[in-house]
Amino acid sequence: MKKNLSIIVALLLGFNITMAWAQKNQLPNSPGKETLENAAKPIGKTLSEHQSNKKFKTEKGGQNNRPGRGSTLPLAILHIEYEEFGGIDTVSLNLLKYKTGSELVEESISQTYNSNGLHENNTKIINTYTQSDEINLTEIMLWNAIKLQWEPYLKYEYLIGSKGEDEGIISYAWNIPSGSWAIDFGFKSEHTYNGSGKIEFITYSSYEGAWELKSKEERLYNGNGFWASSIYYSFDNNNWELNWMEEYTLNTSGEWTEILGKEWNNSTMAWADEYKIIGLNWHNFEKLIFADYTLQYYTTPGWENFFRVTATYNSNNNLLSELFLSWNGLNWEPLEQELNTYDSFYNLTEQLYQEFNGTNWETLWGEQISYIYDADGKIEFIEHFTLYNNNWEKYWKEVYLYTLPEPVIIQKLTYGNTGFSLAPNPAKENIKVRFNSDTAGIITVYNISGKVVIKENIPSSASQVVIDLTHLEAGIYFIQFNNGASANTKKFIKTTSF
Repeated sequence: MKKNLSIIVALLLGFNITMAWAQKNQLPNSPGKETLENAAKPIGKTLSEHQSNKKFKTEKGGQNNRPGRGSTLPLAILHIEYEEFGGIDTVSLNLLKYKTGSELVEESISQTYNSNGLHENNTKIINTYTQSDEINLTEIMLWNAIKLQWEPYLKYEYLIGSKGEDEGIISYAWNIPSGSWAIDFGFKSEHTYNGSGKIEFITYSSYEGAWELKSKEERLYNGNGFWASSIYYSFDNNNWELNWMEEYTLNTSGEWTEILGKEWNNSTMAWADEYKIIGLNWHNFEKLIFADYTLQYYTTPGWENFFRVTATYNSNNNLLSELFLSWNGLNWEPLEQELNTYDSFYNLTEQLYQEFNGTNWETLWGEQISYIYDADGKIEFIEHFTLYNNNWEKYWKEVYLYTLPEPVIIQKLTYGNTGFSLAPNPAKENIKVRFNSDTAGIITVYNISGKVVIKENIPSSASQVVIDLTHLEAGIYFIQFNNGASANTKKFIKTTSF
């Protein structure tokens, strides 16, 4: 996860996180309302909270977008979640449809496997785009297993301003009694421009039963047209009330080299110095990606150092390292650091969060990501590992499918005279198949993507067979016995240890 000033843009715009969520086609969770509360938030203040927000990061890493390399798009992505000690927890399949001539996903159907190894519909996500390929609507539908039909659940409308800027999101929930959509919550950030075409005001409002004004940002420019200060207001008792102010020290190119944050004091009716960001150097000012800065707070004696941040990036603007130093009153001491590694295609391959214990760096959390490509450059699978008790353990895996799984895994199966049992399950080196009756047929073993990995003819005289599994990778498999008239399928797990 990038920890740079681009996250501030997401906070100020208020819903870029939601956009990312929709485009990644995750399961239907409402975009966090806490994001809306960070609307008109001073940039420097967000920076001042950057380290404290980072310090308590303990959650596992999120999924990346489809990695770059190869132009062929997958038709489906198989997602496998692993349990804490290596076993497989859940398996789901995402079927993908794309907008014509682009990599944009128009439809994604999520399916899960039931105990018989059959796909069951779960959710459908439908994205609608503008002519300029900006997403403007996402609809989420749930599968009704009783009625065997898709039913509306949630809908997100993304608001786009006159200049293409993001201006908010409206969330709708399907009202079953009325059979219509009703607004659940919403967030707007309306832009007003001055005569020079620069942003003068951004007004934020939210919907919780009715639209209400929440906050406002006013931007002021110097004689050269550079953004020089911002004033932040909150809306209370039907009035705009002063809240925060930031003044930016600029170099000759208009880049900020210092940020002075002030809080409005209602008692003195004056601005009071609160924080200062000095030594602000940029890796890329246009994209608001910093290189280093120092945070100071104003106390009764004067300005005091608090923490310092130094970051490095590669040529693709990916964060390589970020070091946090704390001030002990005399010197700077190392506190925390993030270290990232990328492959030649700028895919993140390792991410470490470390804390300094006074002598050495200790890893608090880590993630490794492996990308496997075929000879044509198409991604075959991505595997994630998380650091647990100083050991790398499987977390989740995605298998990219360019042909859909075999119909035998998806179709509804009939269970004539084809009963059998499996033992052991999970299995390590081999698995014994015991038949309930003497019937000739074919045993077929499929991997999780529907590919045939074992196929054997079974004579009617056989009451059981032993299947060698030593050449198979650990994972979930499906074994089917078909006598030509009916078929039965069971699931088993191949493991490398017990």
